[in-house]
Amino acid sequence: MKSDGCSTVKETSASFDPSEDNIKDVMQKLENAKRTSGKPFAIFHDLYDGRCVKHAPVPFMSIEEARVMEYVRLHTNIPVPKVIMAFERDDTVFIVMEYIKAATLEFARAKLTNEQLRNVALQLMDFIAQIRSLTLPPNQGLGFWKGGAYRNVFFRPTPWETADVVPRSAFKSIGDFHAYWVTRSGLDKPLDNPDSYAAILSHGDLGCRNILMEPTGAKILAVIDWDTFGWYPDFWETMIIHRDALWSQRWESALSDIIPRRPVDEMYHDILDAAFQERDEW
Repeated sequence: MKSDGCSTVKETSASFDPSEDNIKDVMQKLENAKRTSGKPFAIFHDLYDGRCVKHAPVPFMSIEEARVMEYVRLHTNIPVPKVIMAFERDDTVFIVMEYIKAATLEFARAKLTNEQLRNVALQLMDFIAQIRSLTLPPNQGLGFWKGGAYRNVFFRPTPWETADVVPRSAFKSIGDFHAYWVTRSGLDKPLDNPDSYAAILSHGDLGCRNILMEPTGAKILAVIDWDTFGWYPDFWETMIIHRDALWSQRWESALSDIIPRRPVDEMYHDILDAAFQERDEW
């Protein structure tokens, strides 16, 4: 299977119907990893055999994430961990993938020079362009890539909200998408000319915690957490990147040189801050 822009043919060897022996092997190593790491409730565990496993209850995770990972890995040059197997057991999803020894950009950026940070921003811009160039059936609204509501933490309730804030289906238009956030944030911030924005494929949460960096240098080794993949307004992806960079002036400066901030970014920073800020009336 060859992708536009990819120089080599890639094939998948991921198993979505692994044998019971393979599942048993993963489960035994996972239990050992939980004890060894001292983090039994973490959702990522190194299996100490060149693999790691991500696992979470069905409402919070889906095998579709593994399918997204393989789809993007096969059709782009974006570095995505190779899926080895994925399965569901006792209402919990398990995605076993290659283990990549790396630090997240959240921690690595402090050690990078300004020029290296600029190089990271260029890589991200290229990844965004590759995602947008993927050929998929026309979207049926704004939501998960295969239809339906988003699977994204931004659309889950905070501890002081009720489950009513969770979208039950895809948004029919960017106007509806914006109305959702206006209602949830309580801010009266109209989106000028919503028809000027397009619904495009996006990772959905390209924050620093989802970008794995090489131990020394500025090369991105992997982009993770693809359960957020879907159709978003064309401002969402870069807006999230900039919002995540507000804690690092040097990273934000490097980003702004490559991916300029726009008024809609500023507006959505205010909207998201208000939506996720605990309020007395709640």
